[in-house]
Amino acid sequence: MELINRSTIINRSTKAFGPESKEPKVKDPETFQGLRDTLNAFLTECELIFELQPSRFVDDRTKVSFMISLHDLTSPRNAASRRTTTLVSDTEPDHS
Repeated sequence: MELINRSTIINRSTKAFGPESKEPKVKDPETFQGLRDTLNAFLTECELIFELQPSRFVDDRTKVSFMISLHDLTSPRNAASRRTTTLVSDTEPDHS
């Protein structure tokens, strides 16, 4: 009788935590505003989601796309970065 009970417990725990179980629901990180002091928290939150929901992130390209989608490109800090990049690009000589 004890052997049957142990077997039942093992089967239940395997189903609860095995490959057939659903991935937990995890809230996506807040939009990253480009501030250096929030970067580590943002990266940690992304890594946690990648670990807990592997079916959503099947390869590195998907992970990078997800992280870019959470980057606020309209924040003043990022807008300044884009202006600088544009100015540098505009001043490079055309080698056509």
